Amino acid sequence: MDGVGGAIRGFPGGLAGPGLAAVSGGADSVALLRGLLDAGAAVTVAHFNHRLRGEASDGDEAFVRELAGRLGVGCVVGSADVAAAGGNLEATARRLRYGWLARAAADVGAGWVATGHTADDQAETVLHRLIRGTGIQGLRGIAAQR
Repeated sequence: MDGVGGAIRGFPGGLAGPGLAAVSGGADSVALLRGLLDAGAAVTVAHFNHRLRGEASDGDEAFVRELAGRLGVGCVVGSADVAAAGGNLEATARRLRYGWLARAAADVGAGWVATGHTADDQAETVLHRLIRGTGIQGLRGIAAQR
């Protein structure tokens, strides 16, 4: 975990004040959470249940709640019926998730929000943007900080 923790400690802007870690329950976000804790960050876990996979989505939520409890950190959970919201499923899920994360961060007094992404996520983002006819900016993939 030194690699993840070290990368987090070296992140531009540092880890000033308390933050929010978006944790889906997948390996990337769990590694991010553990890295943040290893780096000494004061963090609250945030999980957004998209309600897209029935019991599996609820299982992810239960796992994240249990993980936060085991690690001794606070946990906030939000949810929405993404499919019922209409529009492009991924874009709608992202919009609802990031909107909720911003509100949750304000509610807990977090000055920053961390999300975890894998190399596959980066490649998928670039490919989607290429298919849509992106300009040079879209070829950057997911920004490290925004």
